[in-house]
This record gives sequence, C-alpha cells and structure tokens, in this order.
Amino acid sequence: MSLPIKDILTFAAFRPEPLDRGATWASRFPKHNSVLVNLNKSSVNWRIRQKNGNILDGGTVEGDLAEAIATAGDEWKDATQGGVIGLSINNRFMIALETNLSRKQGYREFLRTNPKSVLGSKYERGKRYAIEHHPELNSSLLLAVDEGLVKDMEEQLHKADLKAGRISCGLFRMLSESALEVTDSGAGGKGAAANSLLVVCYQGSACVLKMQGGTWEELRSRSGIYEDGDSEPVVSLVEPMIDASASTVDVMIYSDFPQQLVGDQLQQTRPNARVREASADGLFWDLIGNH
Repeated sequence: MSLPIKDILTFAAFRPEPLDRGATWASRFPKHNSVLVNLNKSSVNWRIRQKNGNILDGGTVEGDLAEAIATAGDEWKDATQGGVIGLSINNRFMIALETNLSRKQGYREFLRTNPKSVLGSKYERGKRYAIEHHPELNSSLLLAVDEGLVKDMEEQLHKADLKAGRISCGLFRMLSESALEVTDSGAGGKGAAANSLLVVCYQGSACVLKMQGGTWEELRSRSGIYEDGDSEPVVSLVEPMIDASASTVDVMIYSDFPQQLVGDQLQQTRPNARVREASADGLFWDLIGNH
C-alpha cells in the first residue's frame, strides 16, 4: 500500500507504530497523548503522558485491572491513540541476580521468542522475562513474570477495546537504570563507596542490591510487601544486609516519592549506614513513559 505524500514529506513513514514494542514509548506517540497504567497488589493507578513528554496526574482505583477498566476504561480510550496503553506490573513478579547468562547478538529478541536459548537452566516454562546485564562483568538482573498473568491482562484489555503497547515492570526499570548509573559513577571514582546498598521501591514493592565497588553481589526483591506510610517492611529488608557488613555502608534510596521514613529509621538504628536520598518526583513514570 502506498504512503500518503504528506507522510513521506514529514518522515511519518519512518516513525514506529504505536504497537511496535521494539521502539521507545516516546517515539511511538509524537503527536498523541498516551496513558500509563501501573498495577499494584491492591490498586491500579495511572498517569497521562502528553505528546511533549510531560506526565500529568491520572487517577487511582482500589482493586484489580478489571475494576480499573470498569471505572476508567472509557477515559483511557479517549486519552489514547487507538486505545493503546502502557502497562507496568508492580506485583507478582520475581527479580533475581544471575551469572553467566547468554549475551549473544540479538539476545533481547531471543528472550521473547526462545528464552531457553538465553537462560539455559534458569529458564522456567510459563514465564516471561527481561534482562539487564552488568556492563563489564558476568552478572545480570533477571525479571520473571507469569505468562498466564500477562495473557489474562491482555484478554481483559481486548474485551474493553484496549491494547497493551508495552507490558513491563516499572520497578525493574528503576532498579536497572539506577544500578547502571551507580556502577558507572563508581567506576569513575565519583560514586558509591566500595560497600553500598541500592534500595529501590515504589508503591508496595522493593528491591535491595548489594554492590562492592562496581560489582553486583547480592539482591533481595519483594513485591507487595508494604502499604503507604509503612516503612517497616522495607527497613526489615535492608537491615540484614547492613548488618552483614563490618564497615560503613552507603545506602542509596531511589523511589518515586521521598522515603525519609526508611532513611531516618536506618540512620537511627544502624550507625554504620550512610543514607542518601536519590528520589525524584515522577521518576517511575518518566522511566516507563519517555524511554
């Protein structure tokens, strides 16, 4: 089918389609708003991404995706191009630290079409995966989500005349981006101390990555472990990793909202913890909506 002359002249022929999952979210909607939806343990929240990249407030529904669609499905369709939305799963996932996973050319595509060829003995039938490799060493962050959960969400969207342009885990993206940032800065002598913990959390789910210089050494991950304002489960996840160190530990906290409750408690109970807040307003939504 031939392309309209106006598309050729404006380079529209070279823009990715809204459902092109290999392209960044921002590049798929250069002239349209889009909707970003995050699924927590007991609630669903969403934001509106404007075509210029700004993230606007959306809403929150207590319950699961079906209840959110019943409440806000029409609003999502009106605010999107063809009913295409971005989904982030913030519950019922597993993140692990693995070694010696395949890095062969095209491994991201193989992870989607033939994950066993990338994961080897780590592969489990009925899972969908994402990977972030350490830039220099043989360690990798590995995300696993039940395929049945993903298919169920896709079916619910289909019934409501909506489509998933991307299904991801925003917390995994936050962990990956911050781990790479700290690793790069540490390698240059300007980042974390030789002994550090990276704490990443958002709306009930949290990960803690232990780092020795630029090495990723240990990971603890929990989904749906805390409620708003309740810092104790996150603190309990971090404290044993601080206690295992005989020296001062740099604790860097990345989240979409300030986690002073976590930082203040750690500094009171663990004198060998040096806490730094690295949180940024809208960090979570920016990562899933503009990349």
